[in-house]
Amino acid sequence: MKTFNIITLGCKVNQYDSEAISDTLESVGLTQVEPGIPADLCIVNTCTVTGVADRKSRQQLKRAVRANPNAQVVATGCAADNHPERMAELTGVTHVISNRAKGRIPELLGLSEGPLPFGISKFGKRTRAFLKVQDGCECFCTYCIIPYVRGKVVSRSLDEIEDEAKRLVDSGHKEIVLTGVHIGSFGIDLVPRRSIADILDRLVPIQDLHRIRISSIEAREFSDRLLDQIARFPKLCPHFHIPLQSGSDRLLTQMKRRYRTSDLFEIVDRLSQILPEVSYTTDVIVGFPGETEEDFEQTLDTARRIGFNKIHIFPYSDRKGTPAVKMPNKCSPQVIADRRRRLAELERELALSYKERFLGRKVEVLTESQRDPGSGKLCGYTDRYLRVLFEGPDSLKNEFVSVTAHSIEPEVVHGELTVPAAKATGLSSLPVMNHLTSSNCSHS
Repeated sequence: MKTFNIITLGCKVNQYDSEAISDTLESVGLTQVEPGIPADLCIVNTCTVTGVADRKSRQQLKRAVRANPNAQVVATGCAADNHPERMAELTGVTHVISNRAKGRIPELLGLSEGPLPFGISKFGKRTRAFLKVQDGCECFCTYCIIPYVRGKVVSRSLDEIEDEAKRLVDSGHKEIVLTGVHIGSFGIDLVPRRSIADILDRLVPIQDLHRIRISSIEAREFSDRLLDQIARFPKLCPHFHIPLQSGSDRLLTQMKRRYRTSDLFEIVDRLSQILPEVSYTTDVIVGFPGETEEDFEQTLDTARRIGFNKIHIFPYSDRKGTPAVKMPNKCSPQVIADRRRRLAELERELALSYKERFLGRKVEVLTESQRDPGSGKLCGYTDRYLRVLFEGPDSLKNEFVSVTAHSIEPEVVHGELTVPAAKATGLSSLPVMNHLTSSNCSHS
């Protein structure tokens, strides 16, 4: 066995896990090739968060078998945990390996004599590196299958997180995105108990780490200590993904979510006092069992009030084994489709409204290593999670640059290159002010 490829579906955690799997396989002498190139070993890191994700996972496994007829084909990830028998029955799938056993893939395939370290020192060709700080979830929201397939919370040690962050920075990554299945639960299983704030105390001092982003955090998980850090540490991106799911407190109760809309309004108000023009993104489920038109209107009103820059819309789908499956008053596919359309229209309106604030202004962009496939332009993200396209040479890849925004679309800002940003100091040396006093900073 000489070569391998990995196909990844789903969340940032899966993307991190795939990078870690790649590192372990390369450590035993295998060479990674791109999906589509025949390989001796093909791994599909699956997702099961929705029915659509389940279907795509099975499709990718079938494609992997067809594209790699002489390969060992491994199904891992959440769909493999949720439906191991179904995965194993697929013709050509040779191994089904659970999430918690991902780190043992070389051992289980006979490529190593024992377990290998499971972590990363690089994040592929990406400019922004994901760093998984915990796995598992114990919330058991009524619609969610993830706690059943990911298991209890398991947090990494602060030393391990800090060491991995330093390795990623040494590999050239200038931004680190902290991720996990439920990142707000980090540290509840450690002795002494820890929190996200403890991670930030370790990472902020790392030289040449210019941006730290928190991938997702619920409203009640913003402690006073974390808010103080957000105010004091310019490295923390002024962009927060705060899950909403519904703007109806009645439905939030039915979902067993651990917050109410008042919690979101309170934390948004506090963040807005600390950081002008904060960028907010969120997740929303449309068509949860029993959702009335009034419930949905409350979701629209909440989204308008907060002014989300991006809304990830998930049509409700039954996940076998969750309490929501047995709930009455299911919404029809037609109602779900209509509400999805209306929420998407609002998202477009809110996205344009937020981006309009930056027209004619300079924003700091961390340029990606790959050009935009559609336009061929350089692309990158601001600290406020604005995707920016602009003309420029390849020498600016993986660098901070100053771009003047001149036009917008719902998903992207178009701009003109002004001055490359100082590599050592970031915003402080640009004609763009620190995020404590201005919103010209960028986050992604």
